[in-house]
Amino acid sequence: GVVMDREAPNFPSGPPVPPELRAIESEIDIAYRSNPLLRENRAQAIWSFLAHCEWEYLRAWRSNSPNLGLLPDIVVNLAKWPMRWIWNSTADDGGVDSSWNRHRVRAANELYELAYRYFQYETVFSFASRGHWHLELKGNRIVAAARDPRATRWDAYDRVVDGTEKTPGVLDPSNLDTGEIAEIIPRTWIEGEHYRYSLSKGVIDSVMKHMGPLLDLRFQLPNSWKMGPYTLEEYGRVLRLLHVVATMHSLARLDAIHHGVAKRGYSDSLVMMGRRDLIKILARYGDMPKPDVWNIVQMLTFGGRGIQYPDIALQPIVPFGKHGFGWSPLIVTASSLERNLVVLLNRFPDSRRDYSTLSGERERFLREELEAVLDELGNRYWHGDVPNWEQTGDIDLVAIDDREKMCLVMELKSFIAPADPSEMHNRSRELEKGVQQLKDRQEMASGRRGDLNRVLEIDDTYELCSVLVSKTSTGSGLVVEDEVPIVRSSDLIRKIRSSRSLRGVAEWLTKREFLPVEGQDYVIVGDRVGIGERVLEWYRIGTGKALIDAMGRRENRGEGSGERE
Repeated sequence: GVVMDREAPNFPSGPPVPPELRAIESEIDIAYRSNPLLRENRAQAIWSFLAHCEWEYLRAWRSNSPNLGLLPDIVVNLAKWPMRWIWNSTADDGGVDSSWNRHRVRAANELYELAYRYFQYETVFSFASRGHWHLELKGNRIVAAARDPRATRWDAYDRVVDGTEKTPGVLDPSNLDTGEIAEIIPRTWIEGEHYRYSLSKGVIDSVMKHMGPLLDLRFQLPNSWKMGPYTLEEYGRVLRLLHVVATMHSLARLDAIHHGVAKRGYSDSLVMMGRRDLIKILARYGDMPKPDVWNIVQMLTFGGRGIQYPDIALQPIVPFGKHGFGWSPLIVTASSLERNLVVLLNRFPDSRRDYSTLSGERERFLREELEAVLDELGNRYWHGDVPNWEQTGDIDLVAIDDREKMCLVMELKSFIAPADPSEMHNRSRELEKGVQQLKDRQEMASGRRGDLNRVLEIDDTYELCSVLVSKTSTGSGLVVEDEVPIVRSSDLIRKIRSSRSLRGVAEWLTKREFLPVEGQDYVIVGDRVGIGERVLEWYRIGTGKALIDAMGRRENRGEGSGERE
């Protein structure tokens, strides 16, 4: 790609997705049907595709690819669409041949590459349909642009922060030292094109011991919280065991490759178990009754419990007919297990009613996290209802610095991180609602300041700074706000600790100094993505090597590297 020369778009009046593009959208939606993998039976097609996902990561890991850290998330996101295409378009009437077959391997690769392109089309069309973007058809080119030219900076904020705060990958052996790896690699042996390994309580306990601290980072909600018939701790037992077995499977494959297994262990790409063995292992090592384990497995099984639009990240266990069940080690170890569990449970009627309570609890945790930081610095804080402010009076948190006479008035958001365009749109609406609440309070403070002064024990000489604090997303460019800053809680906490001055924090917020700088922290790179005869032109956020390459091109042209206004 090339660095984009962007100007403020001059959008024509009319719908963000012109009628002529709706027909093209339908054309793009069925492009997958020509793939040969769709002519296989369902089990074979799914096995071949997921085996290719494993191959993609293995190839990147062996070559020490610079994109290795991002690849697991990319694979999980891309896999959603091919899995749905296969699930809805193939017959459930056959078995699985797991041997290397160049035709199936090629077809799986082509489907994976199509998913990469389709994911971008789906994102752009979804955002355009909701008014965030505008699309224009120019010959065979579909040109996409954000309605606000500043949106890319906010988009970069979410992405750059996400890239620096990811939970360490449990699968990646680089998280362990050589001695730990030696202890948890199961005893492995080779039988032709296959590799086998022992799965015993001692081995599982050893892996649990060494991987436990990293797994704990993925399960941070209280174990006692209940959604539906089980607590998060009970669901977590099953998920942890799936994760541990997936890790063992992957390490055994690497060991088998080291000892020369044919086709680098392709024939055993997935963890495969019969129903009886799966339930037995999860019940025994998870110390749970078999009926409870089976109920949870059914929830986590792709398409289980009547889910109409299954997502492999939410339901990673795949039914393979007479072959029992299986799962992709990469999909399981790369997924945000707790986040995906909560999203999945919210889709079941018997646990959906618990979701709103859980959301409120997450915001309480965020408030307590911020209060603990304020305690460290000796600042006062308050939360509650301001008398006579009616529906605007419920304030999540106010930080008070009596020495500098500064108050941060905070609205807190701690929703589940969005993972697709629909979720991103819904969360952006939630953020906009929070911003409006803060604006309403600003207006109320201008007319009824005395009510606020009394509950905060301050006077009119104290300044007020409003800020929306989000635990996860700040809108990914779908929310561009001039009056009220929207900041990640992790950034705010770091700034409070380093500044030790609420006035300094307020100035940092007002000047939007928490936002990344184009050309320094990220670069906007033009992208061209083709499906059939159509070419989508839009942008992507470049960091790392993409940023270095882009800056090199600028320097070669004698351009500056400062932020573009």
